[in-house]
Amino acid sequence: MIIDAEKNLVVNQTVCKIRSVKNYCYAAAGFVASASTSYSADSIVQFRLNSQPNVEKALRLIQRDLKKALQKELRYQKNLQPRQYKKTMEMKDHMLEVVVLSMNHQTPQAHVIGFELANEEKALIKSYTSKRTGKNAKAENQFYFLGEYSGMERYLNARQQTTDPIALVNQLILSQSKITPSSVGAPVALVKYNGDGVEWINNLCNK
Repeated sequence: MIIDAEKNLVVNQTVCKIRSVKNYCYAAAGFVASASTSYSADSIVQFRLNSQPNVEKALRLIQRDLKKALQKELRYQKNLQPRQYKKTMEMKDHMLEVVVLSMNHQTPQAHVIGFELANEEKALIKSYTSKRTGKNAKAENQFYFLGEYSGMERYLNARQQTTDPIALVNQLILSQSKITPSSVGAPVALVKYNGDGVEWINNLCNK
């Protein structure tokens, strides 16, 4: 995690990227926080999911608030932290992605909100959304990767068939950690999300 590129200060920190709020579960990857402007993707997502009972409205507010916060942070970096700004620009195609899991009539849904650079000179951000449903999950396997995923794709393309999804997801993350150890690594935290709610496979995030 690059804390301050102006001072070339890099700190390695173990963090849990999975959160649960009420009946929701969410994760974020990319540019998630900054001490300079007190920007925190986690705080924005938690606040909106906690305060808004309608998931669709909560998602719209999350998208709006995150876009505004990212643009503020980028302008701050461009004016006062040029080295940090250069580092952030390296993430421009997938600056931040957030996935929120919700339940609709006992069917899990994955809502993805992503942000990428629209105009580097003006530090403008554009956002995009997509939605996946568990309706057809029994008929086909569905994968959605956040952040860095080249190693996971490579493993999926070469792997043998497996009937254990927990072992598969664990191996996918470990495969990615070999390529991007600065942002992905063990221990691997896993949750299962279904009609019964959030089930932690290993409760690493609360330890």
